[in-house]
Parts: sequence; structure tokens; C-alpha cells
Amino acid sequence: MQHDPVTPHQGLETATIRRPLPCVTCGYQLRGLAVGGVCPECGDPIRRSVLAVIDPRASGLPTLRNPRMVAHGLFGLIASLAVAAVLLVPRPLAARLELSLGAPSGRWVSLVPAWLPLAAAGLFGLALVFLVMLAPPADARAAEPGVTRGIRRLREGLVVLALAAAGFGIADVRPPFDAVEQGLFLLLCGAAIWTFLALRATVRVIGQRSRQYRTRVAARQGFREMAIATGVLVLGQAAAAAGERLGVGMLEFLGQLVAWVSLLMVLIGLAYMVVNAVWIQRALLRPPPTLAELLGGETHAARDADDATSSAGGGEHAEA
Repeated sequence: MQHDPVTPHQGLETATIRRPLPCVTCGYQLRGLAVGGVCPECGDPIRRSVLAVIDPRASGLPTLRNPRMVAHGLFGLIASLAVAAVLLVPRPLAARLELSLGAPSGRWVSLVPAWLPLAAAGLFGLALVFLVMLAPPADARAAEPGVTRGIRRLREGLVVLALAAAGFGIADVRPPFDAVEQGLFLLLCGAAIWTFLALRATVRVIGQRSRQYRTRVAARQGFREMAIATGVLVLGQAAAAAGERLGVGMLEFLGQLVAWVSLLMVLIGLAYMVVNAVWIQRALLRPPPTLAELLGGETHAARDADDATSSAGGGEHAEA
């Protein structure tokens, strides 16, 4: 439960709301009313609406030097990763279906544009551009080793992802799969695991500024789970390949089933990541007001309440 920033400062009970504030229950405009009063429309305590709109924990975090750039950079990075992953699926899927049906004629693969992996490689390159927007200024990097390290690892993972995707486009994946294509697959999955773990450190710091990201745990995508799902995808593909070589049909079937279910989980996880990025972007572009701002700086108690709640709810996270 979040700390109530109003009750410790009795001077706030008579303070007046100076900014537009809809009632959290009925939407009635509470501007001009006292904090200690009730909504004229529904009788709900005005304090409840105040607590619903301010975010003491986010207010207590270090200020980002360019929140707008960070907001667009994070969303662009995650959206590029998600779209690139989707573009990488159709050709291997068509090739695997042909191989499973025992007729590797290349007819199904030819229906899928050959430029899709190259387009995915371009999107991974675009993600590198968005990554630059997240990097802290040079004079702040010494104080932010965790974020700086995560960005450096993200850069490494994105470079390898771009190279592996370009390799798939150049190799023109078709069944039967050779050692080069299998190596590219392993390289791609390894880079994806590295990237997910690097994203975890970076998004965790920036995401603390979004109440939705902090509190909606069920809808918040875990990057460690994404890395695990990618690892299971590799194991499934390895089991399918072993079953094919050994002539064990059940092992091949189970391996492919595990691989495709894991791939589906990764794609769903990427969709959740995009939603999470939208939450964070919205919080950075339109941050919630502080209590002092909501009251128009009317009382010293408002500023004291902001200071108290900020120190109680924030301060433990480094600046991104």
C-alpha cells in the first residue's frame, strides 16, 4: 500500500486544489475545492482523488536529463525488436513445415518474401539508433554504472542479432537445413538471450517512473522469462534434430512441439513488452503532478509532504 501523503500534514486539509483534478469515482471537476472536503457529486473524499493522481515514488527518483528522448528511445527500441522478431518467423516456419511434410521442394518457402530477414536486420540496426537515445550523458555515467553496463550489453546483443538476421537473409534458408543455418539459429537465439537480460537491467530502472509498470505485476513482462523461453526454444530444436537423425519420430515431434510453443511464448512476451513500453513512455511524457504542483505551491505543508513521501517511496534507484 502506498504511503498517504496527506494525513501527516493537517494544513493540507484546508488547502485548495489549483489544477484540474477529476474525481476518481465520478469524474466531477474538483478544482477550487479543499483537499479535506468531499466531491459534491458523489460524496467521495477528495483526498482519495489526490492520492490517485500523484506518484510520490516516481517523484523521489532522480530526474532524467531528457525524459522525452528516453521515452521515445525505449519505445522505439522495444517496438523494433518486436517487429524484427515477427519478420524472422515466416521463412523458417515455411521451411520447417515443408521438411515435416517430407516434401522439401521449396514451394512454400518461395511464397514468403526473401527480404524479410534482411528487413529484420535493418530493424535491429534501427534499435541501435534508439539505444543511443537511452544513453546517459558522459558526465553522469560514473554515477550510473548499472544502466551504462546494461546499455553496453544491449549494444553488443543488437549487433549480433543484426548480423545473424542478415546471415539468414543471405543464406536463403531452405530445407534441408545445413550447418551454416543451424549455426545462425544458435547465434540468433544466444544474442536474443543476451539482449533480454540486458534489457531487464535498463527497463527496470526507467520503468520505476511509471506507476502502471510498478503495480500491474500480472501484465508486466519478465525479461528473465523471455530469456528462459528462448533457451527452451533452442533445446526443443536440438531435440527435434536429434530425433530426425536417430529416426525417433516421437522425439522429433516433441522437440518441434516444445520449440514452437516456446517461440509463441516469446512472441507473446514481446507484445507485452511493447505494452509495458507504452506505459513507461506515457509516464515520462506526461509525468504525474507533485502534491505541491497540484495545490499550486499554496502551502509549505504541501512541499513538506512531497519531500516526506519522496524520501519514503523513492531514492533507491539510480538515474537512467
